[in-house]
Amino acid sequence: MSELTQASELVRVTQVPFRNSKATVIRGVPVREDQTFASANYNVSIVANSEYLPVDPTPGQIWRVAGHKRTYVYDHGKIKAQEHQYRKPDTLEFYLPDTGETFIQFISDDKAFKGIGNRKARQLWARFGEDIHRMLTAGTRNDFNALSELLSTQSIQALHAGYEKYANLRHTTWMSKARIPHAVQKRILKYHGLGTVEAIKSDPYKLLHFGLSFKDVESILNHRFGHAWQQKRYPKERIQAGMIQALNDRMHDGSTWVKASQLLTRASDYLKSYPDREAGIEWLNESPRIF
Repeated sequence: MSELTQASELVRVTQVPFRNSKATVIRGVPVREDQTFASANYNVSIVANSEYLPVDPTPGQIWRVAGHKRTYVYDHGKIKAQEHQYRKPDTLEFYLPDTGETFIQFISDDKAFKGIGNRKARQLWARFGEDIHRMLTAGTRNDFNALSELLSTQSIQALHAGYEKYANLRHTTWMSKARIPHAVQKRILKYHGLGTVEAIKSDPYKLLHFGLSFKDVESILNHRFGHAWQQKRYPKERIQAGMIQALNDRMHDGSTWVKASQLLTRASDYLKSYPDREAGIEWLNESPRIF
């Protein structure tokens, strides 16, 4: 078995042979920064955690993978083939295509863009180039009129519908890097919008309102900032979240009221520091409406 080495490369997806709620296997070929084919000497295999993927991988998409890889050599008689294999990479980011051929392949291969084939995709890129991304994510009536010169109303609707799942990628990419579970990402974007994403960036402890526990959020922050983050980031937010978690714990136990001493005991599992627990009780006393 080859040694693990640190690497980063762009990959065009050719196949997604396996996917369930826990793991996704992606196979592809390496491409250059201009997204043209890079090498016929090897292919790329990625085993990723499905929970953290911002969108479902499909053939034709471009992804950047970074992390530790192993290189395997397969002997097929006169031909030797290599495979770069990544298991649970550090990052796996989706790239919207920014060259003509990759855009054409992206649109014509992805089932999200129903009814728009290679010829129409080629015409769109020839006419609008990279501006097509703006037109489909923040377009105006003039943009619709320009598209209608090439596409029917039904095809334009299909194009916009396909783009909806990619419209929030800059936010889902951030959330995926932060190790926020995919199910939580979808719930935030579907029901709460982009303002909530910005609020979570400012205070990650707001994730408690989306089904994550205090310890889940601590784990996310440890991953992003290292274990020394508590002393410098979100001090008030952390205290408040610890107290809310302690209250949630008591309510899940069936309690409808709780003594301050009992709450302090429960909060000690999260806040550890006695001054932080005292500050939390004071905050609760001054906050008649927590939920």
